Amino acid sequence: MYSSSLKIKNKNLTTYLIVSAILLCSNICIPEEKIIDYHIWLTYKNLPHNSYPISLPDAKFGIKGWSNNWGYNPLSSLVGKFNIEPLFALRVRNEINEDINPFKELIWQPHLLESESEIFSNKKIQMKTVFVNNDSVISNLTFLNESKEKWRQEVIIYIKGDGIQTEEVDTKKSIGIFSIQNNNYILLKLLIEEKLLEFSSVSKEGDKYKILLRILVQPGSFLSFNISVSIGDNLKLVDNIVADVLNKDINQIIEEKKIFFNKLMMDIPQIKKVDIPTRNFYQAAYLLINNYKDDDLSNFNFRFINGEKYKNIVNINPWMLWKIYEFTGDIKYLEDMYNKILNMFSKESDTVIDIYNLRALNWINTVLNKENISFNSKKIDNLEQEEKVLYLLLQNFNKKDIETEVNKLLLKEDLKYPEIYFIVDSLVKYNFKDLSVKLIKKLIPNVQRDNQRTLLEITGFLDLYFKSCGLDFERGNIIIQPLDLYTYRNIFNFKYKGNILNFEYKGEGKFINKVLIDGNPVYSRVIYFPTADSVKHNIVIFLDDKPVNPILNYVRTNEWFCVKKCSWNEKEGIFNIDLDSPPLENFKAVFNISKNLKQIKKITINWKDISKFSNIKVEIK
Repeated sequence: MYSSSLKIKNKNLTTYLIVSAILLCSNICIPEEKIIDYHIWLTYKNLPHNSYPISLPDAKFGIKGWSNNWGYNPLSSLVGKFNIEPLFALRVRNEINEDINPFKELIWQPHLLESESEIFSNKKIQMKTVFVNNDSVISNLTFLNESKEKWRQEVIIYIKGDGIQTEEVDTKKSIGIFSIQNNNYILLKLLIEEKLLEFSSVSKEGDKYKILLRILVQPGSFLSFNISVSIGDNLKLVDNIVADVLNKDINQIIEEKKIFFNKLMMDIPQIKKVDIPTRNFYQAAYLLINNYKDDDLSNFNFRFINGEKYKNIVNINPWMLWKIYEFTGDIKYLEDMYNKILNMFSKESDTVIDIYNLRALNWINTVLNKENISFNSKKIDNLEQEEKVLYLLLQNFNKKDIETEVNKLLLKEDLKYPEIYFIVDSLVKYNFKDLSVKLIKKLIPNVQRDNQRTLLEITGFLDLYFKSCGLDFERGNIIIQPLDLYTYRNIFNFKYKGNILNFEYKGEGKFINKVLIDGNPVYSRVIYFPTADSVKHNIVIFLDDKPVNPILNYVRTNEWFCVKKCSWNEKEGIFNIDLDSPPLENFKAVFNISKNLKQIKKITINWKDISKFSNIKVEIK
């Protein structure tokens, strides 16, 4: 029922991280049963886990192991749709008669919270908490006496609640505290052998119940009891569920949840890189999966994690809809959601975010061949630096002014979301690559380090992280190395429009020599994948320290397009772009192509000479 130590020693942690690094950098598929260990490196000391909840994807609540008022505890507070603090605050009386919190640290894993403290010589308290199902949690509290003398200890427990239940169950004493929230009952109950108690009492102090237990632990022995929390709309039913959970073996449940999370983690993109940004990516994925969300923003973020949950979004705004379209190229979804946006979104521009939303709405109008909405951008005073830069970008100020203000941003320690996310996205959109690279290099290694990552921060981070990995998305096309950052992160098991994509870099250098999709050359950094059903594709990007083959870098247009592939006929010097788009006679676009060491004599689109279309421009560098 107990482990001799929960604390990760520095030496063991260092060894573990080295082993993890070797695993991460290899291209060998990690066996399913190893995934939970493979990701335990998320407990890395530089990442803030204190306030991260554990939960299950469809659970009604989460459990946090940290409270500003009560400190560490693996059952500290209940969060999510229901909130209770303290849910279970533990205090012990020390040798000078002070009530202290025995826990000084917490070990967080996706499925488990645990802590240990040696409060006296050879006398330890251990606690662990795990979810049983979507409605219930089990926790175990163990007092371990490794000394040669009896350990008599007073234990004080504080629980916020509205009512109390106490009863004798066979040889055990049961104490339950319940709260009522949102027409539901939240019941916490502990069950302890009567013979292990010298004394017990329960009293009310304000909105909290105080449980006093005096226990006796024999030399070389331990005392252990379970605590359970459950939620439901019927107190009697909840009481029955709690009673059942209290009699379960917590260690067996921990093993079951390891297996559960192993399978769950198999759906997350595997990124073969050991660095702080990648740790933060996995953190974001865990937090989203573990019920750390409001539904709409979380479903929006899930496009980078697993599947098409964006289709479940209820309340959507123009910038979210535009980003979904850029990611998927799904015009039908764009059309279906368009009227909904018009009915719920104000056309006033009182803030910089309002202006950004109105701009996004007009980008959507252009793609759908609808008339743009006219609006007057009000002069907005007292702007923070992030808002000022975004405002300048949206008002088409000159590059020098924008660069001056971006450089001021680089001096700030913490940057504001979602504005900074929109700034980088706009810098990329308007081809200010040098400025966007500067901001991303500052942002990606340094996500917020306060007690919790907000959903807006996660939203911006995920998009910027994949840009830094070398992936961006435009009108349903994937863009490889959009910023020429060349921070190579091999990505496997990336679910995209029903496809399963693996991205792998080979060679060295800052030039892309060629791109192979399933062994076939495409000569393009812009790649379109149609919607499919679990079709796997391998994308291999070959790098070189000098430019070799011609390659399509990007397409600038306000309309929809799909680059199927580009082909290069070296003998005839013809570079062809296989493209789906509006009729070429009406398609206004700029194609940017690197000729590299080759002589391009002719550029065609669908084997039609591009020079015949006056509205299509080509930039060759």
